[in-house]
Amino acid sequence: MKTLIAKGKTASIYTDETYAYKVFDSAFPNAHIDHEKAILNIVMKKTNLPVPRVYPSEQARIKMDYVNGVSLGDRMRKEKYKFACEDLIELQCEMHKHQGVLEAQAHEDFAKILRSSDLSESLKQVGLNSLDKVPKGESLCHFDLHPLNILFDGHDYHIIDWMNAKSGHPILDIARTYIILRGVAKRFSSKYLTLITKRLKIKKEEVYQAIPCMALLRLVVDQAEEDTSYLLSLVEEYQ
Repeated sequence: MKTLIAKGKTASIYTDETYAYKVFDSAFPNAHIDHEKAILNIVMKKTNLPVPRVYPSEQARIKMDYVNGVSLGDRMRKEKYKFACEDLIELQCEMHKHQGVLEAQAHEDFAKILRSSDLSESLKQVGLNSLDKVPKGESLCHFDLHPLNILFDGHDYHIIDWMNAKSGHPILDIARTYIILRGVAKRFSSKYLTLITKRLKIKKEEVYQAIPCMALLRLVVDQAEEDTSYLLSLVEEYQ
């Protein structure tokens, strides 16, 4: 008997207490599911990062180890855990140390997505100009790292939802995380940006330059219609 434990926009998560099953909506492309499986397998083999092991399964689902625990977000809300920001940053910085893990290149893929999108030509150019201001890089970037995608089993953390991962510059990944955090917890996002830029010895302005690009990509790729006004306001603020 499988129990539903989470539901998102494109998939539901079930468990039988041994494995977790990420079951995708019928309209979700199988190629995207296979892509996430491949990323998880590569990250598992080429790094020491805490990611769930993937097992052979039916095409429209991902079978992986079940993490019996809570998200970092739940630790913040329910347990009033005070070091959530520091833990998030530690995991993200450890991830960025790994170089050349994935073939997909953020700069190339993001430029293609912007150019082929339904955005106005002026917004496309804003996004491309923003992307051009960030150096290319080979760091492993998650591009959806936030407290709900970090699970805690009582001893260790586990990073989930690797669908968007690519090789790129950490600044792009940081900008993406900052945008997500600011949309739900502005004070927390400010603390995050202050601490991670200090740790990496980069200027906040370097992250600000990437925000228009990453905000537009979130609008286009995630089809975050409910966040349209928020994301466009970020583009206007930081361009």
